[in-house]
Amino acid sequence: MTAWTAKEAAAGNRVLLEPLLEMAGRAPAGRADCPFLRDLEMFPDGTYSLYPYGFVDMKKYGELVAVGRAGEGFSGRFSDCAPGGKDCPGCVGNYYRIPGMGGGAAAYALRSSAMKEFFRSLLTAGTGWSRGYLKAAARLSLVYRGRAA
Repeated sequence: MTAWTAKEAAAGNRVLLEPLLEMAGRAPAGRADCPFLRDLEMFPDGTYSLYPYGFVDMKKYGELVAVGRAGEGFSGRFSDCAPGGKDCPGCVGNYYRIPGMGGGAAAYALRSSAMKEFFRSLLTAGTGWSRGYLKAAARLSLVYRGRAA
């Protein structure tokens, strides 16, 4: 994943890996912890989830991880979600329920380690594409943190 991203970035194609936004700058208190700003994904079948798609066995856990569907909106306790809302404290309590995912699955740990190494390599590379990539990440990180880019 990181080798492909580096190759694409060197060719001038900007593919920004989302975990780098978190590494490029910490979001204001509360905002970084909001799963709808940090983790929300729409799966190919239109399911909204706070789990990374690649880590979910959809046949086994699809309904368990769903927080809504495209065209229908969010469901259950997530139907009235808004960052900073009254339900924010503890909103994800009991959400991360897939065995092995609560404390971080091996796949998640491996991905995080690869992202950190990739980020370090960008900082030390000093090449034209890595500088441009970091500048783009910094600009997008400002947007992620709720500031103008």
